[in-house]
Amino acid sequence: MPEARKKEDRKRAVYTCPAMNSKACDADTDMDMDLIQTTTPLLDSGQVRPVVVKMSTPAPASQDVCAGALGDFGWWQLRSILIVSLVKIPSAWQMASILFTAPSPGEFWCARPVEYQSWDPQEWKDFIHPNSSAGRRDPCNIYNVGIEMLNTWTSEHHLPTNMSVRPCEQFEYTKGDVTFVTQWNLVCQREVLISVSQFFYLLGIVVGGVLCTLLLQRFSPRRIILSSMFVQVVTGVAASQAPQFELQVCLRFLTAAACANMFTSGYVICTDITSGRWRSITGACYEHMWSVGVITLAGLGYLLTNWTQLQLAISLPTVLILVAFRWIPDSPRWLIEKGRAEEAKRILEKGAAFNGRTTVMSDITTLPTKSKKTEIRWVELFRKSGDRWNCMALHIVAAATIVTYYGALLNVKNVGGHLYLNTAIAGLAEVAGVLIGLSLILWCRQKWAVLGGVLIVGGSACIASWALPTQDDSSREWAMLGMAMAGRVAIATSLTLLQVASSELLPPDHRQLGIFSSVTFARIFLLSAPFIGSLAMYGDCVSLSAFGAITFVGGLAALFLGRPRCKIFHSKQHQMNNLNIQNVWSTESTNKSPFSITSPEFSEQQFGKFNKCEQPV
Repeated sequence: MPEARKKEDRKRAVYTCPAMNSKACDADTDMDMDLIQTTTPLLDSGQVRPVVVKMSTPAPASQDVCAGALGDFGWWQLRSILIVSLVKIPSAWQMASILFTAPSPGEFWCARPVEYQSWDPQEWKDFIHPNSSAGRRDPCNIYNVGIEMLNTWTSEHHLPTNMSVRPCEQFEYTKGDVTFVTQWNLVCQREVLISVSQFFYLLGIVVGGVLCTLLLQRFSPRRIILSSMFVQVVTGVAASQAPQFELQVCLRFLTAAACANMFTSGYVICTDITSGRWRSITGACYEHMWSVGVITLAGLGYLLTNWTQLQLAISLPTVLILVAFRWIPDSPRWLIEKGRAEEAKRILEKGAAFNGRTTVMSDITTLPTKSKKTEIRWVELFRKSGDRWNCMALHIVAAATIVTYYGALLNVKNVGGHLYLNTAIAGLAEVAGVLIGLSLILWCRQKWAVLGGVLIVGGSACIASWALPTQDDSSREWAMLGMAMAGRVAIATSLTLLQVASSELLPPDHRQLGIFSSVTFARIFLLSAPFIGSLAMYGDCVSLSAFGAITFVGGLAALFLGRPRCKIFHSKQHQMNNLNIQNVWSTESTNKSPFSITSPEFSEQQFGKFNKCEQPV
């Protein structure tokens, strides 16, 4: 063969992708080698012979450095993850504390004037409260009379039934517990303020999540998590001493924003110090600490019936995590990405020594500054027909999951009379859901289709609560609790998959913006959760079936996500789904391998080529 022909063949040599069983392009191999051996068919002999292709420049990546120094998982990662993930416990306490700081007050009536303190409460209620349309005493209104006129009727102990009525402003309660409700009289027309208070807390979660995403572009995850813990302690303690309801709502808003920064930056640290399949396991098990918070909150609420004491009890323990700040590492990947290689090197050397690894750390080459790409606008997520419906389905699943995960937790007070037991069982159901979700991530090929079925079954169980008999007894309460927990398990499974594996559903160029968009959309939709829960005033099945319907819709959308677009793309996706997981806050470099589906080389153009295949799996 002429020399020119041989040169042309060498130019056309390509790396073999993982599907061809070549070790040269394995996503887990280090990319700092100078030579890569590939196989290319040579036309002159018809045989496959090895050809050595010299890389012009090495491809350093923060993942390769971190994984090489620390290993995928070790004792250092375990210690760090256990400490960092503790922030999920006070976050769960703060979010669900409204269950015990503003519980149902039981029976209440208009407060007796000083002159009538000697009256029996039942005698006073019969005297001052008119009958409602249902024939029962109306505790929210009283006859419109003054003390002077009232004294003229005391001898007969009754008032004319045709008198006008007015709303009562001060109340007395059967229960002696000091709660939001009893301190600020959040009953009758003011009962909606309980939902308003939780609305502003959830708004703080939305604002905090967006703020943390912006802060991570400039400040390290460790700095964010430490400062957020300090803010959470200060605002949480201040909220317990707030003299006005409005001030307490504002302080809870700030507490929620701090909690969102805590668990978001904590997730970044936990996933950035692990690699390979352990990153998936870490991302899923990170949610277990939230479940621990829900379970332990039931015990705290049972022991502390004064809302001020409970608020202090759920705010101050964060100080214990702050004391352990020296064992909270920074993200070495984030440091390398930001050019702070020496700091990353010290962290990796310390972690490697703790893990008993003898890896000798050489100088870490900072990732070269990439040319600034054209920023993708939000509308481009929905421009292509195939991507448009896939992205819309992801938004629907995320919204249904988030609003039900948090909203249905607050709704446990409406599915039976055992509030403390219901809350603890809800936490255990979350643990079961996370384990199911992790199993789907690790071992199930059609995990999104299976998730769709799980959500449909869980949502249907909640909707089926309408079939229960109407009489109030313990068997009905337990049946309703079981239906609610079926939905709880399903929605915890969905949250695990979304948090760990949702990035594989989007083209590489759309991942960061697409996941940020779906999470933000879901959290905005979450603001409706307190008001959906308030539908229980029309019947305990109303709010439960409403959350069930939302879960059912999310299941239908997940079934759409479970439809692979192409055999080729699905094969690549299945090979990499446990290795290249990347979420909206991750600082992992995507420059891992020329054939990794999360690398820049696997372009949107190639994704579109796969996406347009006519034959689905």
